[in-house]
Amino acid sequence: DENNNGLMDENEQHPAGEKITVVDESNGNVFAELTTDADGWFETSGMIPGNFSVQYQLDENTAATLPGDSTFGQQGNLLMMNSIRLEDDLVRDDLLLGIVRYTSVNGSVWIDRMGETVALSGARVALTDEAGDEIRSVNTGDDGVYLFDKLLPGTYQIQAELPEGCLVVKPDDARLEAGAVSVLTECNGRKGSSEPFELLMARNLEVMDIGSVVPGAVGDFCWIDLNGNGWQDSGEPGISGIRVVLTRNGVQMDETESNE
Repeated sequence: DENNNGLMDENEQHPAGEKITVVDESNGNVFAELTTDADGWFETSGMIPGNFSVQYQLDENTAATLPGDSTFGQQGNLLMMNSIRLEDDLVRDDLLLGIVRYTSVNGSVWIDRMGETVALSGARVALTDEAGDEIRSVNTGDDGVYLFDKLLPGTYQIQAELPEGCLVVKPDDARLEAGAVSVLTECNGRKGSSEPFELLMARNLEVMDIGSVVPGAVGDFCWIDLNGNGWQDSGEPGISGIRVVLTRNGVQMDETESNE
């Protein structure tokens, strides 16, 4: 039930591989273990007249739909139809099982240390909703991994704040062109955010990784070569007020002036 409204709407998923148990109520024995096919159908045959129950086991990522089209009711951690009476030549094809399947978003935070990509701990990763309000946050451990689970469909965004001394990898970084993944597109120093993304039911978003680097520094001394020998000799004075521009791939990144 992808919109969680209790109704079997057009184009909603009919999941394959779901396990259904049929129990003979006369003796409590399992009559059949069924598995839904590619279109979500389950069926069995050869049943003798009597009363049967049909059961579906809920797990930590699955819940019942709201009351509506589903003919199953919840009893503990089971969705059930009880006392299904079968007579000679009777076919029951009116069983509708609706479920809600929670979805997750996960990834890892990595840092490039001298060309070696390693996990980054201490990064704060937050999940926000369509309005930008924070839903949950987590700080990465030694493995750099983060996980937001038990989510329903909607529009979400990932935001991150890295530890001191780290910078978010920008979308045009050469590491990403070489195959590394970083989902943050709005980058401001240690902070960044992803583009909004749609989360669909039972379709986990994985490898939502976040990349970072340790910033370097460039600098030296601007001086007057009094004797013109090309060497910085003792006693030759520095020059203040010289404009120095830093470029990367032909694009100006920063500028400064030499001081005294």
